[in-house]
Amino acid sequence: APSAFLFERRIERVERLLLATDMSVSAIAAATGFANANYLAKAFRRVHGLAPLEYRTQARNAVGA
Repeated sequence: APSAFLFERRIERVERLLLATDMSVSAIAAATGFANANYLAKAFRRVHGLAPLEYRTQARNAVGA
């Protein structure tokens, strides 16, 4: 469905911003079209099983290890 496609693209952009920047979750939510940081965190956790900042920490630690 088009809405699922759009959601996937938005989550991919969130992933890139989490890894490539030090933007806050609130700023990333605003930049990617989510209503607020809470909704972004809930949607992100549904996809990845992690909060956005947990994802950022784990991914950066994996790259640095």
